[in-house]
Amino acid sequence: MTKEELKEAVSEAIQEKLGDFFIEREKHFQHHQFIAGVMTTTNKIKGTACKTITTSGIIGLIAIIVMGFVEWVKQHAK
Repeated sequence: MTKEELKEAVSEAIQEKLGDFFIEREKHFQHHQFIAGVMTTTNKIKGTACKTITTSGIIGLIAIIVMGFVEWVKQHAK
């Protein structure tokens, strides 16, 4: 068996075994680019959501403290 015949036989065996599982390189690369874009967008949204939730929580705590202080002053002013 010559080197070319061996290459052809191996190529045919691989094609036979992988048939439906073969993925075109360009299409595979595009899928990875899409996934990377989705991950980037998700991280940005997650970052924005966490910042918003944290800021809202801090503002809420400050508001509760201020309202408590105002009520305390009202009770002690009488």
